[in-house]
Amino acid sequence: MVSFDEIKNHIAKELDSFNQEFDKALDSDNAILKLVNQHIINSKGKQIRPTMVILSSKICDNVN
Repeated sequence: MVSFDEIKNHIAKELDSFNQEFDKALDSDNAILKLVNQHIINSKGKQIRPTMVILSSKICDNVN
């Protein structure tokens, strides 16, 4: 059986791009918001949702 990490390795470039955009979207000048956003960024977990979206898009040939 293929592990989730092995699956993520096949789309590492796309996940990296997603993470960069996600980090930019959460950027703020507000100190409290910055603290909350940093907590969100640091606790991304296994990133199942973005992985599934990227894989679904690849199945439909819609990932650039």
